[in-house]
Amino acid sequence: MVEYFKTKEQPFIIEIIDEKFDNISTMLTDNAAVYGSSLTSIISGLPANGDLDIAVSHIEFIELCTNFANSSKWKQISGNII
Repeated sequence: MVEYFKTKEQPFIIEIIDEKFDNISTMLTDNAAVYGSSLTSIISGLPANGDLDIAVSHIEFIELCTNFANSSKWKQISGNII
């Protein structure tokens, strides 16, 4: 059986995402995954337009919410306060 490992073939993707989304990579938990139309655009060589979605386990959810709540660059506009 062949085993495949995830690699970052284009390390500049994180830099582009951080620039557009106010250093979001510093707030993500260790096992968080990002996806969305911005990421698709960057991979396609287009400008980073669109949204960025975050998938995280229920175990790391509170940590992720706390990271965003403690950041002065991100403010909550709707929903419950963690």
